[in-house]
Amino acid sequence: MSEPVRADIALGTREVLAEVLSIPIDDIQETSKLREDLDMDSLFAAEVAIELEKKFEVQFDDSQVPNFETVGDLTAYIQSLSPA
Repeated sequence: MSEPVRADIALGTREVLAEVLSIPIDDIQETSKLREDLDMDSLFAAEVAIELEKKFEVQFDDSQVPNFETVGDLTAYIQSLSPA
């Protein structure tokens, strides 16, 4: 997958997080920690996963969702699920 596509996934991930968590997108970086920096709890995590699945047309492994620490982790996971 090319870098522009990764950049698109990163931006889309940040957009979903901003919308679901009601946080300005400029406050969300690849290195932002989901729980500590963005205050994402398990209910928000489930909603974020659903919205990301819709946006990128992928299916999350629900057992993986709690393992994501940063926005970059989410981006990398979505990239791994996207067709090459």
